[in-house]
Amino acid sequence: MTRSGKAAVSGNARRHGATAQPKPSAVGTWLSVILDRADITSSDFIPEEERGFRAVALARAEAQLVAAEEALRDFEDTAISPSEEVPGKINDATAILRELSGHARRSQDMQLNTALLRMLRHTERDERLLGRERHKLLKRYAREARARRVSAFAAWLEPVRDEGTAA
Repeated sequence: MTRSGKAAVSGNARRHGATAQPKPSAVGTWLSVILDRADITSSDFIPEEERGFRAVALARAEAQLVAAEEALRDFEDTAISPSEEVPGKINDATAILRELSGHARRSQDMQLNTALLRMLRHTERDERLLGRERHKLLKRYAREARARRVSAFAAWLEPVRDEGTAA
């Protein structure tokens, strides 16, 4: 693959926000909740002890999960239902083709109309397939974000468990 090709696809996974770096404000909000402190400072984002690193990791995981689930919800809320609307559009394209065939004065016009409507059918089918693939991808991103949160939460609790077993 060429450099320009790599550059073109490098941002594909981040374009919908599901895998983008979380906003510092979102991480700060979660860090405030995790540390149970309203006064989060920039030094809290660059901790010096292990517990602070774990808190930041958990806050990032929480913010990433929220973004991934939001991207999935947004997609599901705006996606075309493949079982209902798209076949209707394809049937509409067929009806349009029939209508145009009655008005085409030249065979060249009819050929152009037919070619355009076939392209429309293929585009709608491709959009359905791409929509299903995107939906699967967004669901995967949400699952991965949940798994990262579980791991970060377990790491956050680890010192607490160690202290409980040492006593």
